[in-house]
Amino acid sequence: MELDKLFALVLSLSFMLGCTEKETQVKVSSVSLNTATIEMIEGETFSLVATVLPKDAEYDGVMWASSNASVASVNSGIVSALKEGTSTITASAGEKSATCSVKVSAKTIAVTSITLDKTRLSMQVGETETITATVKPDDATDKTVTWSSSDESAVKVDN
Repeated sequence: MELDKLFALVLSLSFMLGCTEKETQVKVSSVSLNTATIEMIEGETFSLVATVLPKDAEYDGVMWASSNASVASVNSGIVSALKEGTSTITASAGEKSATCSVKVSAKTIAVTSITLDKTRLSMQVGETETITATVKPDDATDKTVTWSSSDESAVKVDN
């Protein structure tokens, strides 16, 4: 009988220890990004990389968010510059997060050509003529035309 009681006691202790033993989950202690600031031009992309510590932490993956998705959007760490402005990208894992400030500048569109509506003039002293310049493409960033004369003593140009 003594053996039966000892067996029952061991079984009871095993059961109690098994029920009170709690699985330990390794929590995220920090999230960091490969950069804290990005300067981008409309249309560019940049890959943010999140590092979650400790390496054996248990979490459901990195969650990405943009404070101003119309300026800079983010998908799985890939930041896309959409329009001029600022945004903050946040990477979160567990209860921790890290941020990256994004500044997006307008894309510069270069002038590809300038054409004049007149390429030759015949004038008398004191006469004036108007020449119109057409800058292409229509959406060029700076369409300013600077006028000059190769001989100011013969012909003067006024913008």
